[in-house]
Amino acid sequence: MDPHEMMRRALQEGGVHRVRISEPGRRLVVDSVGPYLRYPIVTAFVARRDDGEIVELVAFRDESVDVIETALAVEHWEKGRDILVDANLKPLEDLYGVEADKEEVDRVVYAKVHPELHRLLGSEWLSVRFFGPTAEMGSGDVPTLVTRGLGAHIVSELLGKEPAFIDDGEKAHRPYQEVPPERVELVLAELTARGYGIVFTKPAVEVLYTLCREEYASPDRVEWVYRTQRSWCERPESWPRRSIAERNLEALEYGLKLLRNV
Repeated sequence: MDPHEMMRRALQEGGVHRVRISEPGRRLVVDSVGPYLRYPIVTAFVARRDDGEIVELVAFRDESVDVIETALAVEHWEKGRDILVDANLKPLEDLYGVEADKEEVDRVVYAKVHPELHRLLGSEWLSVRFFGPTAEMGSGDVPTLVTRGLGAHIVSELLGKEPAFIDDGEKAHRPYQEVPPERVELVLAELTARGYGIVFTKPAVEVLYTLCREEYASPDRVEWVYRTQRSWCERPESWPRRSIAERNLEALEYGLKLLRNV
């Protein structure tokens, strides 16, 4: 069973589904990814700390993510491996000697594991969230879109440049990528054409309105992106958290309203 078949089974059947990808090393990290997915399932993973290679994926719809991560960590610990988990599983540190370190998990997962997840899951399962300018990115002479986390790796691949790793006060090693204003239209259209979900914030659609008004982007092309993404987001089976879908639909409607003023 390949990762895509496993994900489809989890989505359609419920329950817990698991696939082995590669051989484990001695040093492993256990974590999960949810909000970056396009569907109401969560994917936990075991990966090698040294190179980010995915050892196994576990997809599930209704189970507790902490329970799944705990089971994976203990299973591999019992096989004599050094396990790193997020701080929410700190009791495992006291019980088993498993290392629980939020900052180190973020550093390893963001820099090494997320590119591997992108390679394995691709546009069928992943989404990109766009924001307006932050304190450090996107606020040049012409404001532009910024993405972060797994989305930064996806967009970086399209742009052919590496993301910047920033301590944003919430995460110490979160990757960020800004999209040059003249390439925003192309990036959004290419992501949509490839089948990625796009999550917009209201500041992001305000930036797009400005870019259209300043003729950096075509209002017709941006409207096509908005309407295509809206049609996907409206499906009841789409998006892992309905709150994400609801906020995205609000932003999309706001963006379409703004475009009428260009």
